[in-house]
Amino acid sequence: MEQQRRRSPNAVRDRQTTRAVARNMSTLKRGFPVLFIASVMAAVFLMGAYPSNTPRTFLNHRRAVASLQRLNLAERAYAHQHPADGFACNFNDLAEQGAIDSVLATGSKAAYMFEIGCLANKAQTNTAYTITAVPTVPGKTGIYALCSDQSGEIWFSENGSTSDCLVERRPVAHNYN
Repeated sequence: MEQQRRRSPNAVRDRQTTRAVARNMSTLKRGFPVLFIASVMAAVFLMGAYPSNTPRTFLNHRRAVASLQRLNLAERAYAHQHPADGFACNFNDLAEQGAIDSVLATGSKAAYMFEIGCLANKAQTNTAYTITAVPTVPGKTGIYALCSDQSGEIWFSENGSTSDCLVERRPVAHNYN
């Protein structure tokens, strides 16, 4: 009988560990409401500091530039895979190849609307293209018109005009890349 009452050192240690875990869980449960309230207060403060109607133009510009870069790469890949056709003249052709995502394939992404234009030669091979992007809500979701062509360079126009963008060819600063 005496041997049954003796507990192994491992059993004692396991019981002590179980009690310590239970104490820690109890402390965690008491601390959770405080953490939750602090998180809510921080969120309310940030919403006050950065109202929801604050334009996110800088991020939208960066994302639109990234989308133009993706489109340029997709156009090059498409032309390489379809030498008889040349460049793609619509987003669906690029999306079918898996070269762009389904959101960009709609022609609208990152608060910008995108368009592709092509120039075909006599053999109906698309030898050149232009891609233009304008903010969905000019002055709020973005300021600049962005554009590119088969050279892969990306330009902008401060007045939001795509035709000015293609004529002026002002390079996008590296901080947008």
